[in-house]
Amino acid sequence: MRQITARLPRTLNINDHTQRGGTSLRGHITVNYIDIVRRLGQPESGDGYKVDVDWSVTDENTLVPSPLDRTKMVGLTATLYNWKNGPAYLGDEGTPPESNLEWNIGGNHPDAVKLIHAVLLD
Repeated sequence: MRQITARLPRTLNINDHTQRGGTSLRGHITVNYIDIVRRLGQPESGDGYKVDVDWSVTDENTLVPSPLDRTKMVGLTATLYNWKNGPAYLGDEGTPPESNLEWNIGGNHPDAVKLIHAVLLD
């Protein structure tokens, strides 16, 4: 795990997978791989089947109900990943992550989309 200070007035945890449980698709973003790596660092390996690469971003200062236990509050977590468009899923027909422009945004709350936009586009 590493931390960055985003253009937001707080520190974010990058690729800390302890908060990923219960995330689901929340939106999409068009951005090139190099810009993502500049902001978030190198990706984690995907699942080797539907996802080639992914990143996770957790803002521990923004608490949301846990999707796994609604009685607990957890940091807002967003995931960024390719889905079924890369070599892991399509073989030679797939788009290499370094050439991909269309990314899925997952998260444990709808505000995950805003978090990714703030980190990558603002």
